[in-house]
Amino acid sequence: MKKEIEIVLITFLVFVLVFIFSVYYVSEENKEAISESAVKYETYIHSKDVWEPAANTHKITRTKKYLEQGVSYVPILMFHNVFPVPQNASELTKSFTIDPKLFESMMDYLHKNGFTPITLKELNEIWKGNLPYPKKPIVLTFDDGDKGVYEYAYPILKKYNFHFVIFLITKYTGMHTNFYMSKDEVKEMLDSGLCEVGTHTRDHVNLKRSPILTKIYEIKACTNDVKRLLNYTPTSFCYPFGGFDRDSKEILKAYGYTMAATEIPGLANLKDDPLLLPRIKIDGRENLQAFINKVNLKP
Repeated sequence: MKKEIEIVLITFLVFVLVFIFSVYYVSEENKEAISESAVKYETYIHSKDVWEPAANTHKITRTKKYLEQGVSYVPILMFHNVFPVPQNASELTKSFTIDPKLFESMMDYLHKNGFTPITLKELNEIWKGNLPYPKKPIVLTFDDGDKGVYEYAYPILKKYNFHFVIFLITKYTGMHTNFYMSKDEVKEMLDSGLCEVGTHTRDHVNLKRSPILTKIYEIKACTNDVKRLLNYTPTSFCYPFGGFDRDSKEILKAYGYTMAATEIPGLANLKDDPLLLPRIKIDGRENLQAFINKVNLKP
């Protein structure tokens, strides 16, 4: 009996040591290889240099002249769907959905008041000094890839020649449903030259709450989906539910992302980490004046 107890204790001790060893290597990012078999994906080998935190150089590589001119702040607006909202819709649906007439009024205001909608890719190039700083820049982002963005928002955006960004939940793109955009619809907007296509993971998971293998899978998979569907390499990302952590940022860097949007409220700043950009939520329950107040927000 005593021998059996010793065997059980030794087995338990070995298990604990293995667990501590594995946690240490994940948390310290010193692993040489990570298998994605746990999430039923092919194996990818990641060398140490992928996992070592990159130097925080964005403040160095970006130009200082815009700081000197006082034009470093840019509002990044967070939309979801644009669609006629049913009266019996939930409060959550109403908050995430902009009525097309209200959306038209919003875009008309931006047009008449000299705003210049740009993409995140363009914003990155502007902040690096590779593109001229436009008059009153603003970024219009649309999360999820809802079909209403193509059916209702896109014609209005095209009317004003406004640039914009869509963040796709790639699992649903091209599923031929009434809720999400088809591959052809996304391709049409992309080919117009107005639209930047970004990603929003494959399954809309909270990366902050996900194990590291799931983080890798979700970012790698959605990136590959966009490449396969559109022959396009995304460089902008949006964190589902606003959830992020250090590992998520490092994985995004490893797969070539340069800009990422959060749900942190506020104006984007030249001095911000480009993978942690704040945004301003546009609530469908609010009126045009609330929108005007938000786009004219001062730092």
